[in-house]
Amino acid sequence: MTVQFLIFTILILSAEEALKDCFNTTLWDVFSDVHGEDIDNLTNCITDYINFCVENTVPTRTVRSFSNSKPWITPDIKALLKEKKRAFVSGDKEELKTVQRELRRKIRQEKDNYRRKMENQLQQNNICGVWKGLKTISGFKEQKSQPVGDRGWANDLNLFFNRFDQVPIPPPAQSPLLLPPPLSVPATHCSSCPPSPSLMNFSPYIPDTSHPGPCPSPPPTPPCSSLSLTPHQVRKALKKNRARKVTGPDGISSRLLKSCADQLCGIFSHMFNLSLRLGRVPQLWKTSCIVPVLKTPHPKELNSYRPVALLSHLMKTLERLILAHLRPLVSSFVDLHTSLTHLEKAGSTVRIMFFDFSSAFNTIQPRLLGDKLQYTADFSYSTSSCHLQKFSDDSAAVGLITDGVDTEYRGLIQDFVDWSLRNNLQINAGKTKELVVDFHRRNNPPPAPVNILGTDVDAVESYKYLGVHLNNNLDWSHNTDALVKKGNSRLFLLRRLSSITDRDRKRMDRLVRRASSVLGCPLDSVEVVGNGRMMAKLSSMLNNTSHPLQDTLTALGSSFSERLLHPRCVKERSTACGTQCLLTTLPFNKEEQEIHPYVSMSTFGQVLKEAGEFGLFQKWLLLALCLPSIFSAFNVIGQVFTGLSFPHHCNTDWILERGPNLTQERQRNLTLPVNKYGQYESCRMFTPVDWDLEAIEGYGINMTSECIHGWDYEASIEFSTIVTEMDLVCEEKGFIEASQSMFMAGCLIGSLLFGAISDRYGRRFATISSLFGLLLCGVGSAFSPNIYVYIILKFFCGVTGVLVMQATVIGIEWTGPSHSAFCTTMILLSYPVGLMLLPGIAYLISNWRTLQLIFFSPLILLVGLFYWLLPESARWLMTRGKKEEVQKELLRAARVNRRKIPQNLLDKLEIEGAGKKENMLDIFTTPYLRNRTLIMGFIWQNGVGLNSVCGRVAGTVTPLIRLLEVYHHKIPMLIYGIVPLIAGCLSLLLPETLNVELQDHTKVKKTKQERTEDDPAVDNLLKV
Repeated sequence: MTVQFLIFTILILSAEEALKDCFNTTLWDVFSDVHGEDIDNLTNCITDYINFCVENTVPTRTVRSFSNSKPWITPDIKALLKEKKRAFVSGDKEELKTVQRELRRKIRQEKDNYRRKMENQLQQNNICGVWKGLKTISGFKEQKSQPVGDRGWANDLNLFFNRFDQVPIPPPAQSPLLLPPPLSVPATHCSSCPPSPSLMNFSPYIPDTSHPGPCPSPPPTPPCSSLSLTPHQVRKALKKNRARKVTGPDGISSRLLKSCADQLCGIFSHMFNLSLRLGRVPQLWKTSCIVPVLKTPHPKELNSYRPVALLSHLMKTLERLILAHLRPLVSSFVDLHTSLTHLEKAGSTVRIMFFDFSSAFNTIQPRLLGDKLQYTADFSYSTSSCHLQKFSDDSAAVGLITDGVDTEYRGLIQDFVDWSLRNNLQINAGKTKELVVDFHRRNNPPPAPVNILGTDVDAVESYKYLGVHLNNNLDWSHNTDALVKKGNSRLFLLRRLSSITDRDRKRMDRLVRRASSVLGCPLDSVEVVGNGRMMAKLSSMLNNTSHPLQDTLTALGSSFSERLLHPRCVKERSTACGTQCLLTTLPFNKEEQEIHPYVSMSTFGQVLKEAGEFGLFQKWLLLALCLPSIFSAFNVIGQVFTGLSFPHHCNTDWILERGPNLTQERQRNLTLPVNKYGQYESCRMFTPVDWDLEAIEGYGINMTSECIHGWDYEASIEFSTIVTEMDLVCEEKGFIEASQSMFMAGCLIGSLLFGAISDRYGRRFATISSLFGLLLCGVGSAFSPNIYVYIILKFFCGVTGVLVMQATVIGIEWTGPSHSAFCTTMILLSYPVGLMLLPGIAYLISNWRTLQLIFFSPLILLVGLFYWLLPESARWLMTRGKKEEVQKELLRAARVNRRKIPQNLLDKLEIEGAGKKENMLDIFTTPYLRNRTLIMGFIWQNGVGLNSVCGRVAGTVTPLIRLLEVYHHKIPMLIYGIVPLIAGCLSLLLPETLNVELQDHTKVKKTKQERTEDDPAVDNLLKV
């Protein structure tokens, strides 16, 4: 089994100067003198000479390229390979040597690692793994057997590309215009493309002069071109070549042209000018290698390949130079420009023949497609008065006729018909039409019809060409008529809708009810849908200051609550403004509500009163929401017991080797220093010496050092905490404070994160996900191998520390305003219950890992309970516009509370999501909300989250504030006392919420006093 690799031949460009010297010493005039105006031989000779100079001047070396898909080629090694390539391109030898040395070391190291892995697999008798590794190393791929029937696409592929090698049969030419240009290309030039196992090179076909048939006459000599190129222009164009381009059939690379542009610009400018003067392009430059490129990794049919033509770079350079001269003249070739100019003359006519073929793409000869790949036109005809547009949705011939002379126009049509017949293209004379444009001039007689294949072509007044309707007047009446017709049909529909009767409306309502019974879900009535659209329209009118009705509504002042609510007639009541104002304002009396039963949209508070504000459903929900607060207490205060610290000192058992009978007190006196208070040092010890016990007792030890052999703790052996197990004392004691600070930082992140999650995905999702996260991180911390993993898990435990706030929000949103305070108090009182349970559990469990498991393992039951039973907040569902789910949850609550909700109340439930969607930035557009937000936080879940964020920030900073006592012991207490005083003063600015219903929107109704003080024009525009 051999290792697969590819072989490349790379040009060493360090010999570039030698190549330039070779070109500088070349007498290029010799080539032009010998060959004269024989441009084909001149091009071949110069191309062969340049390739000869390259082969004899620039040395090459063969490089074996191995695949990087080896198991020891890691991402680090791939990065080093890229660094090596970058250093090689930059030319920094020192950096290249450094990268190569590091690359060899890394490859050797990874190979050793992989070898040990293979040895382990052999020792474990893992034959499957060993065989898989050997296949990966060797690049072995299992050859799948191909059925014989699957070779059809391969045969089609060969037939398709063999068309480019077939010898064409020259057609019998009667006109020089129909002759193809001659082809004589040496086969050696096409062989310059390197062979590849996956790519096949195809050279263009070579005409067979021995083929019997009429000998075509030579084409006429074209006129000399006035365009001339200077060596400076050629050199500038050669410099613009991209170095990394595939070499064409001539073997001259773009990198060679770019680097030797100064030396080759003279001879190439001579060749370019000779080509322009003769009106011929060298055959070598028109030659291309047709290469099939795979479009899919596993080809199965002919369409899996894309034919790509590799052209000469010199031909592309000449095209760019000519294009630079043609660009300023493009405006002269705008479609129909010449025709319009011609029609301005007296006695002028434009005749357009629209040809139609019968199954053109099924009957065209395949070799014509090959011709299209090599020539710009296979039927050339272009004069100042006639031109041909081919292969653009059939073909069209345009003739500019002056004084009725149409000889050239008819000749063009006859030549085109003859060319079509010779190439198996059948013209459908019945569908071929002619359009004569003369603007109906009276002095121009109608032209004689053109005869094609014995049939006179019909003249039409209009024709659809390329999707555009053209007529003999060159106007757009047909298109404008189509637009007018479409507009009339829409206006007719609007008139029909405006004349709808009550009978039609009732029939539509019956249809909606029938559809609702078939689907099994409630559907809004036509009246509700119309009212909702009116509400949306009114909102857009009021929000758009440039709307025409904006001034009208503003000028009415308080008429929303007086004039329009009590219209003088039914007609005024049924107007758009009257209906919209009735929809956006509550009725003043019961009679008005009976007249307009759709005026009052029910709020969530009204529906909740019918379902029960604090029934059995809310009580069971409150009991379930109290449980997360208990575990939240374990999460916050549990580290007080799991991270308990004990008195400690350095381990000095080394002295027992000198005196095994020493008492504990005597051992400490001899090995531990004392501080200024007469107590033993906790973090220092006397440096161990090689003296005997008598020398130590006689002279003592004066040198001290840090604890070398660990610490001894004054605690029972069965007690185990994070401190005693991981020795978080002395210099490591800061990890305990760091873990608590990271916990509070996690609470800060969690307050921001879960506040947004709760508003985006729902209260239920946020609560269950935080419980599940606390379960994973809390149980995972019991298996922490070191303090760093413990701190990370503690951080994520802090992220889930918003459980109490999440539970409080769900409880408040499902409870009426009279019981919301009780609900909040009970949930918060569960937190102290957890604090009371915590010492008892910690007293019974002496191992901190077991204590962590007992704290958080029961959460798995709570997560399952919440997943199956916890309802989503109906208020949140209202804000998301989910009316059906709101009704479902409300009906569930009413069923548990043994209450019934009227169906009409549910149908008229106001859904906030149906109108304009609010976001957190809208809070700052309302003055009173902006003031309250700056004190407490964002509305609802965002407000509770931001308030919790402030608490988490304080919790993060609190351990650090205690460090200020080194300056004065009163500083921390002053800070702890001043901040609550400031917060208490700011709370006086908050509104009273006793027995006040929760708001469903960011905009609330103003009181009567506020309404009289503010502008009365916008007081009752939007109901909340």
